[in-house]
Amino acid sequence: MSTAFQQLADAIVAGFKAAPALAGGRVSAPRRVPVPEEWPSHVEVRLVGANRLAAAAPADAPSDWATTFGVDLYARPAVAGSDSTAELDALLQAAHERLAGLAFAGLGVIDVDSVTSIDWDHAQGATALSSAAIQVVIRHRTVGRALQPAA
Repeated sequence: MSTAFQQLADAIVAGFKAAPALAGGRVSAPRRVPVPEEWPSHVEVRLVGANRLAAAAPADAPSDWATTFGVDLYARPAVAGSDSTAELDALLQAAHERLAGLAFAGLGVIDVDSVTSIDWDHAQGATALSSAAIQVVIRHRTVGRALQPAA
């Protein structure tokens, strides 16, 4: 059985692939670069880090975590030689809405900060590519000292 951290990452990927899928279903985890030039858009989900929120407790006590996920969004322009800002903006809006609506049933989730920060980048050229990196923080509980999600 995988850890709570991987199960949460898998749930985010599955949520982005649910109909209507973001980026035409081109959603992956872990990070995969470079984005093929023929893809107009792509989403990558990666585990950034996790911090245990409570001090040491008895071995059978649950542990609460704040786990940060990176969601990297990539978009190319609809018309070659133009700017890809509009396409990235639409993908960012769709990702934000999808994150806000995800259900993490059975994964011990306490709270989700769907977007805690966003960084943008734009690479111009014959195959322009714009990107936005979203940071998502999920607070969740694991069982005792194990890394399995609490029910």
